[in-house]
Amino acid sequence: MRGYIVCLVLALLFFFGAFGINSSANADSAKKPLMIIRFGDNPVDYEQSLDKAIKITLAKKPSVVFDVVAVIPETKDKSINQQNEKDAKFLSENIIAQMKQAGVSADKLHISQKINSLSKANEIQIFVQ
Repeated sequence: MRGYIVCLVLALLFFFGAFGINSSANADSAKKPLMIIRFGDNPVDYEQSLDKAIKITLAKKPSVVFDVVAVIPETKDKSINQQNEKDAKFLSENIIAQMKQAGVSADKLHISQKINSLSKANEIQIFVQ
């Protein structure tokens, strides 16, 4: 439940800033993610938050393009890094499938990944253009 609330709050904060609803929105708001979904040892309930964020964003800006970035933690252990990459691929595929179910067409999705040595667990960041 806590993960759901965190994801929803991040989505709403971005939404109000990115669409100029907050008068103090600055030029950096376009670089802030719509949502960050962090995966750790415990299951994360992100599905409802993601669905709401996608539907709100599509309603406000039907031409929106989503950038889905899998952030992969890097360790000194090669086998752990390989597992992290596999996990990130699996997680991002699930999120992409859910986004398509929420009404995002494949041509409105850009998918990438980056490795981050400071990250403790896999995370998916979703940006809007």
